[in-house]
Amino acid sequence: MEKDEDVEVDENLGSYFECLSVADRKIWLAEEANNSRRLNFRTVGDWTFEKLRTTFGGKKVVKNAPNYEILANPNYQAAF
Repeated sequence: MEKDEDVEVDENLGSYFECLSVADRKIWLAEEANNSRRLNFRTVGDWTFEKLRTTFGGKKVVKNAPNYEILANPNYQAAF
């Protein structure tokens, strides 16, 4: 039997925040600012908020919901 080797794929993607589209970062940042200012709660910390505000994107972006909270889905929540 052949030995399975871990394959590492380096696609030079950059950080998570660099892989978010400009639109996704702006929407997420606006939601956080609104939640903080009007509703007095936050879902991310200061470091993440600053990364959303200052990071410039790369060439490749995450598609679909980049900040999807898997435990908000009742099917997944029940599995955990």
